[in-house]
Amino acid sequence: MKNRLTNRAESGFVYCTQCCINQDKDCAEQDCFEAILDRLAAYEDSGLSPDEVQELAKAKAEGRLVEVVRCGECRHYNTTGCSDGCGWCENMDRGVFDEHYCSRGERREKD
Repeated sequence: MKNRLTNRAESGFVYCTQCCINQDKDCAEQDCFEAILDRLAAYEDSGLSPDEVQELAKAKAEGRLVEVVRCGECRHYNTTGCSDGCGWCENMDRGVFDEHYCSRGERREKD
């Protein structure tokens, strides 16, 4: 997890962990304010609600999330002698498209 840029006091007040905790600087004048806004924008761009984010975090902690590896990025994918966009999955022993995926995919090491 990334280092938190904000924290919440017992009273519910939210403050910046970079400068407001000491109350000697104004966040609006600091680089941390831009970092907080960037992170908030990234969260809002995801379209997920806070409850959905918490559920994903819980699933990750419990090992219920599986990385999706597209066939075109899988180490078991062979394109020798195949048309563009197609290949052979050595795991499933059948032809598949680059954008297909399965639960047995393993990301190929980058060259």
